[in-house]
Amino acid sequence: MMSKLYRDLFYDSSGKPLLLTPKEAADFLRITPRCLANWRVAGKGPRYCKLGGIRYRLQDLMDFVEAGVRNSTSDTGGRND
Repeated sequence: MMSKLYRDLFYDSSGKPLLLTPKEAADFLRITPRCLANWRVAGKGPRYCKLGGIRYRLQDLMDFVEAGVRNSTSDTGGRND
């Protein structure tokens, strides 16, 4: 069973996953929509859905941010815990 906070953050009132437009996703990541599009073409950005247009699930954006967390400039991203 998911918590109410999780449900409110990641799903709309009808229970469907919250989907963001590229502009909304870029705003969330604090980058330009052009940068997000370039990442998409290069296969470097967050996961996305093609549903009559490009859409981003909030959970995928948060996973993308989490994958970029580093402890130092020499950290390559491998987990040491």
